Amino acid sequence: MRKRNILSRRVSLKSEVPCGDILLDEALRHVKDTEPQETCQSWIELLSGETWNPLKLRYQIRNVRERIAKNLVEKGVLTTEKQNFVVFDMTTHPLLDQTQKQM
Repeated sequence: MRKRNILSRRVSLKSEVPCGDILLDEALRHVKDTEPQETCQSWIELLSGETWNPLKLRYQIRNVRERIAKNLVEKGVLTTEKQNFVVFDMTTHPLLDQTQKQM
């Protein structure tokens, strides 16, 4: 019997206990409240903010990239820098320790 691709499998929760991370708890709440269950591919697109399906907007986590970067800055993995790109300033988050990139 051939196994299904992991991206096409449906996601279900084994436990509703919060894990303590704000973003992950929000994602778990969305997965729990969804009927019928979505596939792994759908959740990756929805929770990363990479899709604009108007019927699924309530499942998108707002400002996900900025919130992840902020969490990593607080944990000491990234740092925050302002860079000037011709006309406007842009905030970037380079690695604090380049040896972490190899891990």
